[in-house]
Amino acid sequence: TLKSGDVLNVRGKGNEIWISSTFNINGALCFEADSQLIIKLVTDDAKVVFGENSVIDLESNVEWTTEGNGTVEFGNNSVINLKGSKNITALYPSLIIKDRAKVTPAPGATVQVKGIGNLILSNSGQLIAQATDANKTWIFGDTTADKINLSLVGTGMIQLSGSEDYKG
Repeated sequence: TLKSGDVLNVRGKGNEIWISSTFNINGALCFEADSQLIIKLVTDDAKVVFGENSVIDLESNVEWTTEGNGTVEFGNNSVINLKGSKNITALYPSLIIKDRAKVTPAPGATVQVKGIGNLILSNSGQLIAQATDANKTWIFGDTTADKINLSLVGTGMIQLSGSEDYKG
């Protein structure tokens, strides 16, 4: 568990965290520019749980990868800030979900991804949003200046299930 007030600083390339059960993050996950973090979910029960109001800033040229059979769950009002520069696409930060990993808001939660960067889903990596039963909501973007490149590579998936009660 990363307790409230604790900080996990990610510096440089090749950083890995292997998760086999539940890892709660209530503190800060801080990425320096040009850093890399791979979260390896090594069992079906592996789960990373971010607390409510989590804010994660992905600086220039950051690569944050989640891979494996488990789940990453974000608490309500969590925000992922992609802090790339429109002028330098090669240095866009990237959030990568792959190898059967599932990333989802907690039941009843809304999570926002905003800024300038990449969201990449590959090899059965899944981004999940469900209105039925769980009311899990993703918001992409915040202003017209945001630019989020969504790539579905191979068998990357976005799972959506709307509410039968929706009267739009």
